[in-house]
Amino acid sequence: MLDTVKVAPETFSNIEFRGAMPKTAYVPQGNVAGPQKQTSNGTPIWAVRVLAETTRGLRVKEDLLTVTVPMQVDPTEKFERGQSIELVSLTFGVTPKREGNGFSTWLSADGIQPAGLGKAAAS
Repeated sequence: MLDTVKVAPETFSNIEFRGAMPKTAYVPQGNVAGPQKQTSNGTPIWAVRVLAETTRGLRVKEDLLTVTVPMQVDPTEKFERGQSIELVSLTFGVTPKREGNGFSTWLSADGIQPAGLGKAAAS
């Protein structure tokens, strides 16, 4: 791993839930989907799509991001598309590519919760 940075919650003016899919293990045989990844304690890992807004003055920028999040239940069962959420302990990382030159960037969070809960326990 090259580097990781914690992302301050105030970086985004709003984050909206867009959807989720199981995060699958890497399989070198091309288009074959591997099993769903899990944390060391067996919690399923999800690839969560969010629309993140940043505001500078009167300018609003929107980015569609994929964030890796461990959750016991499918996030689509807890959150509706377009619902404002908070990503708990969001981290940005850079790692070398598995094959070839270059690097990959990624985002992960410890959990998701409805917006406005602040430091309440993560879902």
